[in-house]
Amino acid sequence: MSYPPMGVIPQTNMQITKLNISGMHCASCANIIERQIKKNTGVKSVSVSFASEKATVTHDESVTVELLTSLVEKAGYKIGKNKNELAQYKKKFIIGAVLSAPLAIAMMIPYPYMEWIGLILATPVQFWLGKNFYSGMWSALRNRTFNMDSLIAIGTTTAYIYSIINLFWQLGPTYFETSALLITFVLLGKWLETRAKGQASQAIQKLMQLQPTIETSVGQIILVKPGEKIPADGIVVSGKSYIDESLLTGESVPVKKDVDDKVIGGTINTTGSFEFRVTASGKNSRLSAIIRLVEEAQSSRAPIQDWADKISSIFVPVVILVAIITFVITGSWMTFVAVIVIACPCALGLATPTAIMVGTGKGALNGILIKGGEPLEKASLINTIVFDKTGTLTEGKPRVTEINGDILQIAASLERHSEHPIASAILKANEKELLNVSDFKALPGTGIEGIINKKKYFFGKHEDRLGLFQNKNLLGTIVVEDAIRETSVKAVNLLRKMGLSVYMLTGDNQKTADKIALSLGITNVIAEVMPEDKAAKIKQLQDAGRRVAMIGDGVNDAPALAQADLGIAMGSGSDVAMEAGGIVLATNDPRNVASALDLAKKTVFKIKSNLFFAMIYNLLGIPVAAMGLLKPEIAGLAMALSSVSVVTNSLLLNLWTKKSYTA
Repeated sequence: MSYPPMGVIPQTNMQITKLNISGMHCASCANIIERQIKKNTGVKSVSVSFASEKATVTHDESVTVELLTSLVEKAGYKIGKNKNELAQYKKKFIIGAVLSAPLAIAMMIPYPYMEWIGLILATPVQFWLGKNFYSGMWSALRNRTFNMDSLIAIGTTTAYIYSIINLFWQLGPTYFETSALLITFVLLGKWLETRAKGQASQAIQKLMQLQPTIETSVGQIILVKPGEKIPADGIVVSGKSYIDESLLTGESVPVKKDVDDKVIGGTINTTGSFEFRVTASGKNSRLSAIIRLVEEAQSSRAPIQDWADKISSIFVPVVILVAIITFVITGSWMTFVAVIVIACPCALGLATPTAIMVGTGKGALNGILIKGGEPLEKASLINTIVFDKTGTLTEGKPRVTEINGDILQIAASLERHSEHPIASAILKANEKELLNVSDFKALPGTGIEGIINKKKYFFGKHEDRLGLFQNKNLLGTIVVEDAIRETSVKAVNLLRKMGLSVYMLTGDNQKTADKIALSLGITNVIAEVMPEDKAAKIKQLQDAGRRVAMIGDGVNDAPALAQADLGIAMGSGSDVAMEAGGIVLATNDPRNVASALDLAKKTVFKIKSNLFFAMIYNLLGIPVAAMGLLKPEIAGLAMALSSVSVVTNSLLLNLWTKKSYTA
């Protein structure tokens, strides 16, 4: 049975297809699927996440969903989510525990015919409850590799057959309890692991629950009453209220909304009634975009994961070789089994992806959208912060505070054709009728020009003001000020307390820039920078050995965001800036920069501690098992609990809060 993909996203001549995959038991399973899909010449790249159970395939038009489905099934796995997986593992574990309990009792209190009772009870455990391990091993062998299933199948089958031989030929003791308890403990571990992985993806589930169920269309005017969920993205056209955006931004205080303010679908209206005009709904809504971003992030790979996957891919065959050598030296089949079982690299495969899932999910619920494992790692290494000024450290809503000369009407007439934030301030200040403008030109970083009544005017920078010129003659000046965000000073202080160097990058003249920087507590100022030169300034800092995070919101910030080691885009910024940023902040609060970096560092720490634990577990467990100091069934329990411990350690990230806000 085939299932439709999660989504197909066109990219020029290539497509990105996302698939849910069930039946994976370890990181080696993910590698098997990747290798199988890569065999097709139309596939450019493929990434399979064991933790999130998703595959992301970049391919050309020759590769269809049906073809990808057949490739996955050929590898021995299924397309689609197994919604009953948790219940199935629980059921199998309970049955295994019931069948294995008499065998465990017999280890301590022998009773008549215990060997034959062991055969009767262990057989269904071995071949019914454990059949998935055989099918998994067969899938791996068909792809000329080994996986966790291979180790479990080899280990338990060895103990079972050895017991059969000893039972029928009276050659020695039987170990039916070993094979049965091994499978039962592994099933316990898979049950607990699946349960924990489900908790790791709770962020996605919470966001999906926010999605409105009411169908809307762009341009539609909708009345929202107190207590109702806003059914789509839009702009308020009448009325006012306070909106609860906590599940999207992490901010508990409701946000005031008035006429012309934006509202987000899925948020809750708290007090007043208002009408809004729908601007986006369904798959095009802000909430849907956030869900897609988080899904992509949780299915992504961090650079450190490549190292872990390489180890996992060679670990299993090395362990089998070590187990054989151990058997040759000791002559003990049970020691052979213990070595094989204790060495399962499942914990190693879960170490990175589970931490990424929890970290990115926790960020999303706090208004911090991290676009995957790579920006997460980069964020943890940042030592220099570069802020754009307008719309980032300031409100981005300039206002006219001083006018020298009768120039406002002409300046407003020119600015009517501009999209710069200053334009709206000047237009708002003007009360006269606007004049016709011809041959209008926008000169990025300098100003604008046009012809009014057959006279050519230029309106742009003049020292720390804006000046209107005609034939290079100054006709007058206008002072436009942009209020500093209330939280900007606190944000700068937080970042400096974290040991980071803070810069301000702006096109303002040096005098104006220094004045603003002084009020913010910023000592590093890069002023009088043309939009196209911002990226070059970031490059200069990088060449000096700094790891730079650039924070911006405008179209002209996009090249600098892309050049920086890490781009952080403000949520209210342009789509171009948000696309270029590795992290997107849902709110305009610059304090979230500190929170984002703090979360990134803690997530990467969890990844490294998970990897350390997984490696130490194997490095210590294998020698202990090889010396015959560890029973196979205890090795199985330890192996199962190691995976659970790694996932549980990742889940501790759910305790993270924006502590830096009050630092």
